[in-house]
Amino acid sequence: MEMDANPLEDLRRSNEKQYFLKKEKELLEELRLQALRRSGRTALAEATGIADEEVLRELHDLGYSRETVNLFYLVPLLQVAWSEGFVTSRERELIVGVARTHNIHEGTGGDAQLQEWLREKPSEQFFVRTNRIISTLLTALAPEERSASSDRLVALCTDVASASGGFLGLRKVSDAERLAIEGVAAELERGHAAGVANVIASKGTPDDSGENE
Repeated sequence: MEMDANPLEDLRRSNEKQYFLKKEKELLEELRLQALRRSGRTALAEATGIADEEVLRELHDLGYSRETVNLFYLVPLLQVAWSEGFVTSRERELIVGVARTHNIHEGTGGDAQLQEWLREKPSEQFFVRTNRIISTLLTALAPEERSASSDRLVALCTDVASASGGFLGLRKVSDAERLAIEGVAAELERGHAAGVANVIASKGTPDDSGENE
């Protein structure tokens, strides 16, 4: 006489099968996501010429794409514009004008993303992380070019802060806007200092060779 099957053993085997099927599905999904991330970083690299994998990963994680990556140099301007909790029509006009000089044309995906950022404020973390990327990229430039690019960016931020005019166009920069501009400038300076330190370390410059910047 045959013994009846062990229901507990059958249940154990069924659970094991379900467990391994779930793990296999999770692995396949992770592989798919990794492929998408690699594809996204490749597209960003082709669009920007950036070769630094860490920078490309950060841009991708922040949601930048081939169509929107040219916007990231405008993010400090957006940060200043939003510093008082709203973006005025003249601030919007100035930022869109700058975007057009960066080949962000009306009707493109990049323009659609810019309009969204002008309607709804991005997170503070988004501003911080994007400014850090800009700072990192500037350290790769020659000193004169880095200084000129940094000064130009801070000047544009100041233009945004002054854009709304006020009585006879004499509107002063508010405390909130000033703090936002100082934050951008400090991040750019931090990147510059880090770049100098890396150069010194790589060349093994003696301690007594430091000069005032």
